Amino acid sequence: MTRSTLAGVAATIAIVIVAQVGVLVGAGGWMPFAAPTLWAMSGGSGVSPLQLALVGVIPLVSTALTVATWRRLQLDR
Repeated sequence: MTRSTLAGVAATIAIVIVAQVGVLVGAGGWMPFAAPTLWAMSGGSGVSPLQLALVGVIPLVSTALTVATWRRLQLDR
């Protein structure tokens, strides 16, 4: 949404914080950013296949948002 490199860094930090807080409050495997780690740490028993499938939604949503943003950007001012 912005042209700043720091905005991307801030968004990444925010995603990590949201994932960590989500795990701490009990959302665990339902947090798509935390599910692969929880799955790996538990040997596959801590996260259901449905919860792991939700991880695939993140690239689809990110791609759609990126395409929508690129369509409205202007090359010159």
